[in-house]
Amino acid sequence: MPFLAHSFGQKLLMGMVAFLAASAVYLYGFPQQNVFYAVVVLLHLAAGVAATIVLLPLLGRLIREGTWLSRGGWLLFLVGAGIGFWLVRTGTVRSEWKWMYAHMLVCAAALGFLIAETAGRRGWLRSGNAGAVMRLALCLAVLGGLGAGLRYLREARWANRARIENPEMPPPTMDQEGDGPQGPFFPSSAQVYGHRKIPSKFFM
Repeated sequence: MPFLAHSFGQKLLMGMVAFLAASAVYLYGFPQQNVFYAVVVLLHLAAGVAATIVLLPLLGRLIREGTWLSRGGWLLFLVGAGIGFWLVRTGTVRSEWKWMYAHMLVCAAALGFLIAETAGRRGWLRSGNAGAVMRLALCLAVLGGLGAGLRYLREARWANRARIENPEMPPPTMDQEGDGPQGPFFPSSAQVYGHRKIPSKFFM
């Protein structure tokens, strides 16, 4: 029974780690101003708390029986979880984004260690410590490339599109403000995305 509980706990833990990784990719690379994004933020937080709770009772055995890759991965995961809890406490305001990036880097490193360990158990580059180092280097390189790609998507797709830029000179007449005379809010320069009207439920 303890073995079965241990095995189930490990599978549950790995499932939550997979969800945390997938949700982190979405949260960083595809920021949105909608309810779904907020729900994923809350699910990421809940999964992180749950994974930490599941990991703590298993940590001793994982450290004793695991390889240096496994030990490094789970210890880095705990460090990343600690930084994550600090971010929850501070609210992850912009002035604390350095801790958010630290959380991302530490957790990405933990994921690299764990993927390298899993790949070794499945027979990929199983040639002692040299093979383990090669697996780890490849996993970290792939994750680094993924991070760079996500940063490009974040900057090109979201940050640049959402940037507000004022014209160098004000328009000479009100006809060039906002949507012009045909706009629903003229002579105000107010605009709604897609040239739509403000829905009544916005004011409720």
